Amino acid sequence: MTRLLAWLGGAIPRHPWRFVLVTVLPCLLLGGVAATTPTDFGFASILDLNDPTVAQFADVNTRLNLGGRALLVVDGEESPVLDEAAEALTAGLAADPTIKWATTGLPTDWLDRQGPWAVGRPVFDDWLALATDPADLDAARRLADARDELEVDSLVLTIPEGMRLVVVQMLNDPPCGSASGSWIGSRGGPSPTPG
Repeated sequence: MTRLLAWLGGAIPRHPWRFVLVTVLPCLLLGGVAATTPTDFGFASILDLNDPTVAQFADVNTRLNLGGRALLVVDGEESPVLDEAAEALTAGLAADPTIKWATTGLPTDWLDRQGPWAVGRPVFDDWLALATDPADLDAARRLADARDELEVDSLVLTIPEGMRLVVVQMLNDPPCGSASGSWIGSRGGPSPTPG
């Protein structure tokens, strides 16, 4: 290594332009190629969309907006300020035009759509009978009895003290590797801190 460095130390002053060309020219060539390199470093960018199964995954991901939902946790001392902070965050996010909705509770839209498939046949039949004939008091009574038999305590989601959940649904799946980095930090919207 010492010999190489000694040789370079003598050769560079004798032929400076050669060494400038030898060092700068490859940098310029590689820099030109780097300008055409895609900058999307997201998971989806490495997938082969020509593969039928990957293309199907990409299609489902686009149609269902799978990457567009974010779960945010607001944590701190258990107090009304924590609830205010979660509400302020939700309001600030909901005002953003790129966000479809934001809520501090768990979304129930899936359960509303899939509820009939999640109950037993007798409950479903009674619900259907009541939905098609609101005057069917027997079906209404059986549904009320079925509701009373449920163990409601086991259905309630408990969130640990000092934490609030904020669910955000974007209009579109945010692109990975965007130039702005974190989409939430680059927006400059209202501060989620109350007061």
